[in-house]
Amino acid sequence: MKVKNLIIKTIYIIVATTFLNSFDLISQNCIVNASSQIYETDDCTNNAGGWAPCSDNEFVFHLRTPSGQLRYYSNLSLNWTQMDDGTASLVGDVRDCHNNEDYHLDVSFSGFTKTPPNNSPHAHGCHQENASEWYYYPNFSGTFNSLSTSFTTNLTPDGPAFQVGYDANGVERKKGRFGASGWFVTDDATFVSGDMNFNLDLIPGAIGDIACNCNNNSEELGGTYDSHNGVSGNPGNAGGIPDGNYTGNISGNNDYLVLTYPDLLDGDEICVSLYFTSSVGIVNMNLNGNNFRFSNITIERGVNNP
Repeated sequence: MKVKNLIIKTIYIIVATTFLNSFDLISQNCIVNASSQIYETDDCTNNAGGWAPCSDNEFVFHLRTPSGQLRYYSNLSLNWTQMDDGTASLVGDVRDCHNNEDYHLDVSFSGFTKTPPNNSPHAHGCHQENASEWYYYPNFSGTFNSLSTSFTTNLTPDGPAFQVGYDANGVERKKGRFGASGWFVTDDATFVSGDMNFNLDLIPGAIGDIACNCNNNSEELGGTYDSHNGVSGNPGNAGGIPDGNYTGNISGNNDYLVLTYPDLLDGDEICVSLYFTSSVGIVNMNLNGNNFRFSNITIERGVNNP
């Protein structure tokens, strides 16, 4: 959240439509490291074109032959890691649903952006989605190799950029899940292309506010708690020092906090850390007449949203 035309240096915070729990306001890097287990896709297309569908049509990865036949793979130990330098990785083992052989997948991503690259976003295959909050990794490279044979192939991007967000898993049956999709070609003659489709369960405090663009070298300067209405616990903990101490519950029933940041200058940025108890949490803030809206981007309860 960038400070412009700073005169009063006061933030008025009011929560709307739902409940959340606690926040600090701090001047520090917004996009922090993230790690998540991978959860399988409940395929709404019913593995169309596949000769070896997985149990209950659930999978995380598939390969495609030149004729369009698909081979599906279920998850064994995949993990998603997202870094504050704009890179990410997908690493772990999967199982071939056709013959139960195990494989290792290792993909490195780069170029994090919220601006849709060319040919992006890719539309959902089964229902309408809202891609306004998605983010993308236009660059990636990876390997896919058997754990029991000499088979190995390289993966490179093909078509739309790798996309992450609510409903970004383009074949997930359940609407509103936080997931990802990516498309690639290989250097193998039998399996020439494929897709990555999976869901994420982001851990508390793991993912940064992707709308924020704070400088990695910014100073950690706290604010001053002024007043509140209806906030339980310790409202003064929202002063801004990144100490991990939070306020109590703030509801949507005219609760608010007022903070002052005496050291901020025009053009400085503030990063907001929110702890939601609702999967659809929303926070509205007003900084010297400029309005900002923050939502629970993890769509999970009890998850920090820096």
